[in-house]
Amino acid sequence: MEWICWAANMAALGLFVVLLRSALLRYGFGEWPSALATVAFAAINVPILRSLGYVQVNLHVVNMILIAILGYPRWPILSALALALAVHIKASPAVLALAFLIHRDGRWTGWFVAMLAALAAVTVLPFGWPAGRALAGAALGAVGLNHALSYAVLWQDRYFPLPESLRALFEVLGSYDGP
Repeated sequence: MEWICWAANMAALGLFVVLLRSALLRYGFGEWPSALATVAFAAINVPILRSLGYVQVNLHVVNMILIAILGYPRWPILSALALALAVHIKASPAVLALAFLIHRDGRWTGWFVAMLAALAAVTVLPFGWPAGRALAGAALGAVGLNHALSYAVLWQDRYFPLPESLRALFEVLGSYDGP
């Protein structure tokens, strides 16, 4: 299963290069500067390398954002669907909806809200509405509480370190080497 996710990330990297170059060309870069900037950005970008190494969804989210930007205003439905998918996968791209809202394009906003509702329905209908605590946990995680808790754990490790025997035990229990 992991190789499927890795292959999907490699395909997403290829799509990212194409979309980024298209976006640079659309916003005024020349042929050569856009090609050089795209290659340089893709080759030496540590977050991209980490996304590939840890098999994360970040490239897929960035691709959805680039599709939303490139699709607007010519294809508002595709643009709204792409940004709604990005928001559905990770909450942080919701901030980018503000850039689209500045244009006061009611048609795009309507499609965006409809796509968000449709994606939420696809998620909720088969499994039912989550319990109150699970929903609250997801909402708090989406607004960044998990980020704040990560800093709290780092602070705790700095001033009240875990004994080495327990740290080694948690590393063994927390890792999975596969079948």
